[in-house]
Amino acid sequence: LQASFFLHSTAAGNAKSAATLAAAVGSATVTTTVPAAGIGGWFGMTTTTSVSLVSAQPWLVPVL
Repeated sequence: LQASFFLHSTAAGNAKSAATLAAAVGSATVTTTVPAAGIGGWFGMTTTTSVSLVSAQPWLVPVL
């Protein structure tokens, strides 16, 4: 009975930690500099945009 309680409480704690981490990484954004659209990009002009952290760092997907 004691081992069963310990295993269930540990599993619940791990699930909560995983859900919190996934929510934090999923909602994080980074600012990225990208080439401008059209002829401006051809001349080397840039613009900034905000993208999700998972889009900028796809190696984070298997970590979650």
